[in-house]
Amino acid sequence: MGAFDRADARPRLIACFDRTRVRRIAVFLLAAIALAACSTSSGTPATRTPNVGPVAPPQSMASPGAAGARFPAGVSADGKYFIDQVGDPWFGLGDTAWSLIGQLAPADVDLYLDDRAARGFNLILANLLEHNYAENAPNNYRDDPPFTGAPFRSAPNEAYWQQVDYVIEAAQVRGITLLLCPAYLGFAESEGWSVEAAEATNEEMSKFGRFLNDRYGDFPNIMWLIGHDRVPDDTDKIRMEALASELPPGDLLGFGGEPADDEYPGTGMSDWSPTTISPDFETVYSYRDTPVTDTADAWAIRPTRPVMFLEGRYEQEREGGLGDPFVRRQEYGAFVGGAAAVMFGNNPIWHFDSVSLYDYEGTWQDNLDSPGSGDAQRFGEIALALPWWEMQPDVAGDFLVDDDPVNNVAARNSDSYAVVYVPTSRTVLLDMARLSAVERVELRRFDPRSGEFEVVDSYPTDGLIAVDSPGPNAAGDDDWVYIVTPTS
Repeated sequence: MGAFDRADARPRLIACFDRTRVRRIAVFLLAAIALAACSTSSGTPATRTPNVGPVAPPQSMASPGAAGARFPAGVSADGKYFIDQVGDPWFGLGDTAWSLIGQLAPADVDLYLDDRAARGFNLILANLLEHNYAENAPNNYRDDPPFTGAPFRSAPNEAYWQQVDYVIEAAQVRGITLLLCPAYLGFAESEGWSVEAAEATNEEMSKFGRFLNDRYGDFPNIMWLIGHDRVPDDTDKIRMEALASELPPGDLLGFGGEPADDEYPGTGMSDWSPTTISPDFETVYSYRDTPVTDTADAWAIRPTRPVMFLEGRYEQEREGGLGDPFVRRQEYGAFVGGAAAVMFGNNPIWHFDSVSLYDYEGTWQDNLDSPGSGDAQRFGEIALALPWWEMQPDVAGDFLVDDDPVNNVAARNSDSYAVVYVPTSRTVLLDMARLSAVERVELRRFDPRSGEFEVVDSYPTDGLIAVDSPGPNAAGDDDWVYIVTPTS
């Protein structure tokens, strides 16, 4: 296919939301009948000959989600954030669950999604096809392979895709959008699908994309991530773009990249430009201490797209432990840098106990309640309590006038609201005159570990104020969040 603009087809997704309700009700009725006759097991079955024939749907039923769930259906007129199916701003609080589809049985899918929905996560990153990081990879928990033969070159195996159906539907009824990676490339060849994609033809990859379009085009809760963890070579690029060009045109799509370093910018489009596909959102992949600069740079890319902080360091990885403040700094740093969606990651949740690349404490079930999960939940509550879609990253230091690039202090503000993240113990200087739409504001200090607020003071919006650090927070770390809101 030739170049096209996926944005032209976005309104189609809104109509699809209504059609999906009929299918969802039918799925629930079938699952309820099945539950009356049997029970489910969350264990992993013994290895057996892979099933490549038709099977019954998974015998588990997702719990009903909140009425009126919203999903990202497009991009705002200014290109800065996602909008839902009724046109309201949609902020993504994401969790990383790469092996969700390949590793978990339905009952464990329910357990995981119930917990994440209860904590406010509305976005889950997962591999549609797990190449390496699952016990039966690339097969699922029942040992069903995704294809009847060679990957991408043979027919999809119905047994595998019925399990995929279940995961997508289970997420939908909980108000969760899935960011699906249909052919993860992988940092090393053994991790992802670059070799198998190279062995396929462009037409075979396009055919797989059409299969995904036909099967999942009516679901409102899917976004797509192309590539990731690898700078694509020429073959990677043409194969991935052949696949991407056939994905549902109403769905939002972005490209993954490699981590940022001193020379590499860490944005998805830096890997893919020039491209035959126009992505709907920009991604940031950074291990830097606080990714303010990486996110703000992505926010400034033209044409303007919403920015998703896709990946950084996960909790309990790369010398970080439970409650790693580095992970918290990534979340708030990306947010003040202008992100419209922020992903959290935990080891072993991302692989659900299937690998041991890094040591970790507890099982994936134990880690659902990890300190980092709580920090991410509190971060999401802070972000959603603000009119974040009106707030711009303070890249020029107009509001936070003593911006310190070494300590990565940063702010995001509108003309009446502001949020400042201070990752180290220090005094910050704020110019309240920049909040010109109101006459007076209240400054509150937020502890990102305890979730407690403290009112610092109220101020007229007519000049500079200095704010001192109170010392360690409830985690024993020095990072604090300052919220500025209008007051009478």
